[in-house]
Order: sequence, then structure tokens, then C-alpha cells
Amino acid sequence: MLNNSSNPKNRLHYINNIDTLHCVVGANGSGKTRLLNFLLKKDKDSIAKFYKYDEVISDFSFIKYSASIELNNLSDIPSGSMDISTSAFLNTMDLVNLNREDSIKQVKVISDYFNEGEEGTRWQELIELSGKTVSLKLNKIGEAIDSYGNTYLKGTNFLKEIEDKITDIPKNSYKNKVLKILMRKFFAILATDILPLFKYSEKAKAMVEIESNKKGLIELLEYIDLRTIKIKDEFYKVLEKYLKIENSDNIDDKISQLSDFFEDLGVVISNVEKALNFTVDNDRKILKIILKSLSKDESDNWISQEVFSVLEFKWNGLSSGELALINLFGRLNDIKNITGENVILLLDEVDLGLHPEWQRRWMRNVLPIIGNIMKKKNGEVRIILSTHSPIILSDFLAEDVIYLPEEPNKILKTFGQNIYTLFKNSFFLEAPKGAFSEQVIEDLLEIFGASSNKRIIQETNTYKEFIERYGLQFNDKTPIKEVQQFFEKLVDTIGEDIIRNHLKKQMEKASWYYKLNYEEQIQEKIDELKKRIKELEEEREVKNSNRKNN
Repeated sequence: MLNNSSNPKNRLHYINNIDTLHCVVGANGSGKTRLLNFLLKKDKDSIAKFYKYDEVISDFSFIKYSASIELNNLSDIPSGSMDISTSAFLNTMDLVNLNREDSIKQVKVISDYFNEGEEGTRWQELIELSGKTVSLKLNKIGEAIDSYGNTYLKGTNFLKEIEDKITDIPKNSYKNKVLKILMRKFFAILATDILPLFKYSEKAKAMVEIESNKKGLIELLEYIDLRTIKIKDEFYKVLEKYLKIENSDNIDDKISQLSDFFEDLGVVISNVEKALNFTVDNDRKILKIILKSLSKDESDNWISQEVFSVLEFKWNGLSSGELALINLFGRLNDIKNITGENVILLLDEVDLGLHPEWQRRWMRNVLPIIGNIMKKKNGEVRIILSTHSPIILSDFLAEDVIYLPEEPNKILKTFGQNIYTLFKNSFFLEAPKGAFSEQVIEDLLEIFGASSNKRIIQETNTYKEFIERYGLQFNDKTPIKEVQQFFEKLVDTIGEDIIRNHLKKQMEKASWYYKLNYEEQIQEKIDELKKRIKELEEEREVKNSNRKNN
């Protein structure tokens, strides 16, 4: 049990909106993924490695994310657990639909959290969005419909008339190609779900044609201008007339759905060939409108959902590492409203697909966004992750690391540990250790630097900023020995010998405020000076004596 052994107020908090953080490491095949799967299943022994079993089993939602394809898929996931891993999704949908769903989630999470204020700055620290754009494209299903061409609606003379009308759309742009596919999908819905061409007859014991609907559908074609995507008012009047002939249910709802669909269609088609940028206000507004049309969670228009199912977002200028990060954020953002207040997030192989520089910045830049997405007002967010990256590992305190296979007495100084020079030379890292530990070390050097030692430590701004930045609950009533012991222990965790020893020497010179009243402080200083005077006098006598003897 790693995290309950120390007083939480004396802990260095990695990120203020993440309550606890642990890292699982080990060689390939050592069981890292297996351990996370056991945690997802709320296995008592696995939970006990990190927390007290009883405190988390009922109050926490367990969520697992992995971008890799696992050989053994989980089954019988208990209530309160959720698997948003790629393997889990592929059990319920094919890869084409998964890619589409992920592209929508990726755009939505940035749309939800990016703005020109603080959150925009946070995203820009992680991913330079000003050079990245998204655009709409046909997915594999849409391309398949295109490959069928005018045979997609082949079947009756009426459907041929529809196809003839679609064929009138010019072929001179990708936008018109997309419009043709969407119209084929739309007319298929119109002829099956709005004014169906056929119905089952009990008398005939077979499907029979509905003559009135056939006439109605042909008449409706006259009021649709596909070149301008304009629908005349007569369209809805004619539709209502034929819906009443067939005693259709929910006539007003069907008309409303169609009206909203054509409005959505106008926005979608007018932006098909555009590269939309999140750093441009108008582009963000357009993306929010398009998202509402494409996303099942955003739209209540079943016609739009069905027709636009052939569209997805395409990123331009995004690296594979950036895409991996945004995909993680997108899936978390998608389920954040259906989890409990308290969450244990299980992240498997967080370094997968990430350049070493991305790994170096994971703790400092990626973790805050995860916390911002998942943190609820009165809830806790705990994270357990696995990694193969020594760079990510160097940002973890030794007490928060579990090794597989387990070695109870194995304690390595991971925090701030130097990563081989080879990484810097070959992968162009900005620094040879994790960015978080690097920042903590810089802050410690500021506190205990030579210039600071002339002042009482607790009175310096650097000390006060450190306490606030890392979530330490020290105040004027905290015993000074407790504060000193914390800093001594923290410095002792640093793996790099030169830095650790330098800080220890600086700390020995530091002046601490011991909560004495003014008179006691003055007397203490007088006593120290008297002691020093006595030492100097004795030193002088020794020197004079030596001089006489010589």
C-alpha cells in the first residue's frame, strides 16, 4: 500500500486537481496490463497495492484507457467500471466507425476546452493549434457508396428518377461529390422511413407498393434544388398532405426533423472543403454547429445522424503523437458526465507513440488537462498508469512507483534521475530529466540559493510560492521541524548525486524561523554572537601562543 504511508499534507502534489498518482513499471511481459485489468475488475489484492480496499470499492468509478490492441479482451466488467480502450470499442463496432467516432470526440474535446483565455494557453503549451486544422471528409462507408455510383438507388423507376436528379449535381468539386453521397443516403431514408414505398400486407402476406407515397415522393422532387440546397415551402405542404393520407404518426415531428436536417445540410456542405482552425473564433463557432449535426450525443435529429454517418473529421498538420494525446482527451471527455464523482483512471502505456520530448512533458503539460477534464467539484481523481519510458518515470517520487515483478525492498531514487546523454543527443530533448522534477529542483535551488540564505526561509516569496504551487498544507502553526524534515526528505529523493549534495549543503546554511517571540529572537541572536566572539577570542589566544613559542 503505497500512498497511505505518509501524511498527505506533507506530500508533494504533482498536479493540484489530481489527488493521487502512481506509476507501474516493469519489463515486457511482467504483467503491467494484467494488473490494470485486475484493478478494472475491482480485484481486492490489486487495489491493496495502492489503496485501502474498502475506501475505493464503492465510492469510485474505475475507467481504463489503452490505445493498443490487447490480445485478451476483458469480460464481465463489474458495475462502476468502464473500459474505453481501443480493444473494447472494437468489440462493439468496426474500425471505420471507431475512427469516425474518435475524430468527432477529438474535435469536441478541443471545442469544449479551448478558448482565448487560460485554457487556450494551456492547450497551446501542449499542442500548437494555430498550425493545425480540421476538415470534413467522407469515411470508408461514404467512399463505398460513391463507388456504387448511380446503382446505389437502383430498384424501381421512381428511385431512378431520384438518381437522375442527383446526377444533375455537377462533378467539378469534392464538395459536390460529398453532396451526392449525402443525398443518396437522404433519399434512401425518405423512401423507407418518412414516406415508405412499401408496406407489409396481412391480406397479401407480402410487401406491397404504396401508390400514394410513390406519387408524393415524385412530387416532392420538384421542390428540392440540390444545386443551391434550397427547399421550397411547398415541399413541407406536400409532405404533410401525403403523411395524412397514410395516417402517419408524429407528422409534426417528421416535418420538424426534415427542416432541421436541411438546415444542418447547408452548414455541412458549405464547409466541406474548408480547413477550420480552433484559434479562429468564427471557425470554432462553425465547428460547434457541425459537431451538433455529426455527434450522436449532441444531436437529437435522427435523420442528420443517419445521413451524416458517412462523414468524419480529418486533421491536417497533426503529428501522430499529438493525435494520440487528443484521442485520449476525447475519449475521457466523452464519458466524464456518466462517471461518479470519484474516479480512478487506469492509463496503460501512456508513452505509446509519443516522441521522447512528449514523454518528458507528459507530467507537466498532459496531466493538468486530464485533471481539468475529469475533476468534479467535490470529487477525487486518482490515476494509476503504466509506462516503458524512463523519462516519464523520472517525474515520479520513489514511493509512488510499483515494480513488476514486485520486490518489496526495492527502492530506487527515480525522481529527477538523469536520463542518459544519448537520449538528449539522439532525440533532441530540451533537458535530460523530466520537466516536472526539473521545475521542482529549480524551485528548491531558488529557495536555498546562497542569496536566499541571508533571510529566514519562511519569509521568502520563493518558499511561499513553492508551498502554494505544490499543494503543501504548511502554515504558521506547522512545527518547523516538520517543514524542515519534508524538504530534507524531498532533496534526498533526487537521484542525481551532484544536484542532491549541492542542495543539502545549501540547506545546512539556511535560516529557519522557530516561532519565537521578538525578545526571544533577539536574545537567541545575542547568544549566537557571544558564542562566536568567544570562539574568535580562543582562536586569537591560540595564535598568539603559537607565535610566542616560535
